[in-house]
Amino acid sequence: INAETELPTFYVRNVKEGSYRQHFETNFNHNNNTLLLTDKKTPSNGTKTIKSVKGVQDMLSCFYYLRSRTPNELRTGTVINMNVWIDDEMFAFQLKVMGTENLNTKFGKVNCLKIIPSVKSGRVFKEKEGVTMWVTNDANHIPVLLKAELAVGSLKASLDSYKNVKYPIKFIK
Repeated sequence: INAETELPTFYVRNVKEGSYRQHFETNFNHNNNTLLLTDKKTPSNGTKTIKSVKGVQDMLSCFYYLRSRTPNELRTGTVINMNVWIDDEMFAFQLKVMGTENLNTKFGKVNCLKIIPSVKSGRVFKEKEGVTMWVTNDANHIPVLLKAELAVGSLKASLDSYKNVKYPIKFIK
């Protein structure tokens, strides 16, 4: 990710699930809005040049983009629209700030923004809005908790540790 532009430069998606394999590498050229997609699993497919859109993110860079927003940019009711490149497809992606909640974490109670990303339902996620994430309601926007309803079950991920935060985290007493 280019720290100045907040845009991705290179993205790897390497999946090994049971007998299923997928390995794509994507180089982003934001100057001419193209992507270079290489199928590493099937090298005979070669590298394809794909027309992109201005400001496209990848699956990880969109969360770094979110974290770089100022607290004023992430208030209740805020909707952020972006295009996200996943595997070998472009998806319209939307983040909605639903409000704030105080969450009990292993570090203490912290005020968080509740954010619902709009995801593609079917392949992985059970519903279009089946993912909820909570990030600290401060300038850090540290992901604290993520819950997702998957096609094959559910997922819950919580922050296990943190260090070197730019701003002190304000815990609620």
